[in-house]
Amino acid sequence: MITGARPRGTSNASMISSGTDKSGDVLGGFARALGGRPSEIDAEVEANIEIVSRCSTPPQRGEERAFPTAVVLPLGASADEFRWFNDLGWRLIVRVTKAFLLVEDDVGFKESAVAAYEKFHRMTAAAEAYHF
Repeated sequence: MITGARPRGTSNASMISSGTDKSGDVLGGFARALGGRPSEIDAEVEANIEIVSRCSTPPQRGEERAFPTAVVLPLGASADEFRWFNDLGWRLIVRVTKAFLLVEDDVGFKESAVAAYEKFHRMTAAAEAYHF
C-alpha cells in the first residue's frame, strides 16, 4: 500500500525532486484566473514510492484500501498494450496479461494485482494520481 506518508528515517534533504513543476505552475495560473487558490502543498515524490514487496502485506491482512485502482507493469514485462489494467472497467485484464502473471482466466483485479506484487517484489512502485 502506498500511503503518501513520509517513510521513517527520511528528511527533506533526501527528497526526490524532478525540478520545477511547470504543469503545476500552469494549473495554479488557471486556478487563480478562475478565482481559486492554487495548492500550497508541495508533493514529496519519495512519499509516493514503495518497495513492491511491502505492497503485498496489506492485502494479506485483508485491507480493502490496499489496492490501487490501476496497475501498470514495468517496461518490458509484456507488450505495452497489455501492461496496464484497472479495476474501473476501462482496461480489462486480458488473457495475455493473466497468463504472464500466472493467474487463472477467471480471477479479478485484486488477485491479478497481488500476482503482480509477487512477480515484481524486488522492484519499487510509484503511486500517481491525476485529478481533472
